[in-house]
Amino acid sequence: MPQLIINGTITACSSSSASLSVEGDYATYAWSTEETTSTIEVATPGYYWVEVTDENGCTTLSETSQLGV
Repeated sequence: MPQLIINGTITACSSSSASLSVEGDYATYAWSTEETTSTIEVATPGYYWVEVTDENGCTTLSETSQLGV
C-alpha cells in the first residue's frame, strides 16, 4: 500500500497549506482532489487519498489521511 507523505499542517482557522506526495514512483496518480500529479498542495481541511498505478497496470489505493478536520 502506498504511504502518503505529508509536509505541513492545515488548520481550519488559518491560511496554511500542506504538500502531499506518495513514496515510490508510479506511472499514474489519481488523487481524491482529481489531480493527477505525483505531489499536490492542499489548503482545505478534509480527507485525502491517492490511487496509484504502476508500470504493469496494477492499481493500489493509499490509506485516507485526515488533515485539519
